[in-house]
Amino acid sequence: MLPIASLTFLRLKEPAFLLLVAVGLFISYCISGLGSFSSDIVSRDLLFGQSETQGTILLGSILVTLLGGLITVFNAAAEIPRDISSRMIAILLSKPISRLGYIWGKYLGTLAIGLSCSFLWLSFMLFSRIFLRGELDEVVTTGMLWRQYACLVFLIPLTGVSVGISCYFSDIVAMIITCIYMFVCFVGALAPVVVNFVGETSLAYAVLLPYYLFPNSIYYFQSYTDASDYLGLLAYAISTAILFVFLGRARFDNGDIF
Repeated sequence: MLPIASLTFLRLKEPAFLLLVAVGLFISYCISGLGSFSSDIVSRDLLFGQSETQGTILLGSILVTLLGGLITVFNAAAEIPRDISSRMIAILLSKPISRLGYIWGKYLGTLAIGLSCSFLWLSFMLFSRIFLRGELDEVVTTGMLWRQYACLVFLIPLTGVSVGISCYFSDIVAMIITCIYMFVCFVGALAPVVVNFVGETSLAYAVLLPYYLFPNSIYYFQSYTDASDYLGLLAYAISTAILFVFLGRARFDNGDIF
């Protein structure tokens, strides 16, 4: 598993990735002056009828996370189909590596790439905001800085979804399906807002079905106040990733991948 992960992570040395990192740094600087997104207003005021606001997330942090998500989807969706089409997977699985270990290796390597790029871009964005632009305000505190990096947890399930789907389809199809799936997840995550405005009706509760059937994307950008909240977020993300990795393994166990 670890050799597969290391081999995947070494793709960062390719010129295309280095150019991508440079472009990401430029984008990070450009968006470092953006304002903040009061996530508590959405998650508490609209969903639960509360007015307490406990913090904000910088819009730049959300955009950097989404940018890292796009890179993760494109990379994760292409890794396994590329190995299958090139017959490289036959060579890799001839080694003492199980099929599940191969999938986990691809997952960990792709996640490492996404987190590394996103962490670098987010750190540069915050550095630019604080030191280059000098925009010090109530949002940029120690606690809020921690919340910016907590957004990157979103990449954990996103990588799992991408890798799991890529076990069944070609790279382009897997990218499209993953993007559609995550869009459905995002729309489904807004269901409680609809229920809050419409009222407690049978139709409103039917709208909640996607909210429970699909990962809640907005959950990763809500506000958290203590360690238990962050641990719950991490457990939620990891469990989703594990589910999709094992769905990908089912394709490897039941289908002819060669």
